[in-house]
Amino acid sequence: MTQLYSTGPASVWLRFVAGQSSGSDFLLLGWGERAPAVHVEPFYRPISYDHAGEAPASRMLVGETISVSVTLVRYNMTTLRLAQTVASSSLLSAAGPGQIPPGGIGSILDLEGGDFQLIVYFPYAAKPVFQNADNGAMPRGYFVPHASLDPQDVEPGSTTPKKVRLGFTGLPGLDMSVTNAFGTGQLSAYSTADADLAPVVGLPWN
Repeated sequence: MTQLYSTGPASVWLRFVAGQSSGSDFLLLGWGERAPAVHVEPFYRPISYDHAGEAPASRMLVGETISVSVTLVRYNMTTLRLAQTVASSSLLSAAGPGQIPPGGIGSILDLEGGDFQLIVYFPYAAKPVFQNADNGAMPRGYFVPHASLDPQDVEPGSTTPKKVRLGFTGLPGLDMSVTNAFGTGQLSAYSTADADLAPVVGLPWN
């Protein structure tokens, strides 16, 4: 069988390291004009050999990333400015958007606490009709453990709402708790597991 699915008004949440935020909980960033667009990109390396001629005969999987884009129209300015402070980390004080303090240039984001965690949450996924086992349950959202802010555009608004167009990129993190017959360490650019999305369930929405 097939069916229709609806995410509902998807919310965007961020969790920062101690140098960026006084708390450890996810902070509500807000909502967009539409639900955020999610783009998952696997990376492949072409494999060629003489028997197959000039065209690649196969491809080797060499990684995967995720990107999230949203045009915010209802948002928390404090949370937004924390995300825009690209040079803040657990080792550097938050200088503010547009400012990079001494030691900021050359920062390795995931090692120095300069990235953040991101959740896109779909409230309608909890509806029984979208958890239909016969068709497959709709994921409740996306959890990105290592996200950073991409180029952004601000539309001042005048007598219309001020809009902020944001893009986030999530790079894979290494989870050393996962082991199988081939070794230890699982790369994870994102997750749709309920346990990873649970931290925002029940948090205030305004």
